Amino acid sequence: MATQAPREPASPDPSRPATSQPRQSSLTTLKSYKDFRLVWAGNFIALGGQWIQMFSIGWLVLLLTDGNAVLTGTVIAIRALPILFIGPWAGVLADRVDRRKVVMATQAVMAVAACLFALLVVASDLEADPVTGPLRPWHPFLYMIISGIAHSIIQPVRQAMIANTVPRHALTSALALNGMVYPSTRI
Repeated sequence: MATQAPREPASPDPSRPATSQPRQSSLTTLKSYKDFRLVWAGNFIALGGQWIQMFSIGWLVLLLTDGNAVLTGTVIAIRALPILFIGPWAGVLADRVDRRKVVMATQAVMAVAACLFALLVVASDLEADPVTGPLRPWHPFLYMIISGIAHSIIQPVRQAMIANTVPRHALTSALALNGMVYPSTRI
């Protein structure tokens, strides 16, 4: 029985860029880079809060409109509309302006809007039939439009910030790990 010599590794594909360092696993990327860890944790918390927000706003509209399912679905859809128009411009903004400042300003706008909306909700009696107090059915729609505009600005900026937190050889793993935030916060 003849033994075969070990095979030579295949020549590298010239169409693929050569990397000087091997690709890191996602968990190694998370452990190795503090800035990435902070951005990733911030994204996880912010997106988790946004999903809770959408659920609770939908429930609130259901209460305010006596169970109108169309308006309940519409208030959630309204939040997604700005990404179609603002998202591409926000990507350009992310490339031209200090990303940290954009994130901080957008988060501040979202926080102020959330606090004002929370005051409206707290000042209203949701147990009464019909709901009494300053809260009106159009308030959640206005709030979701503001939230949608802010989200459509901040999301491309958050994605672009990943490149600022890890070296080039860890970028693929960092983007993959950050991409896992979206489906995992929906759970």
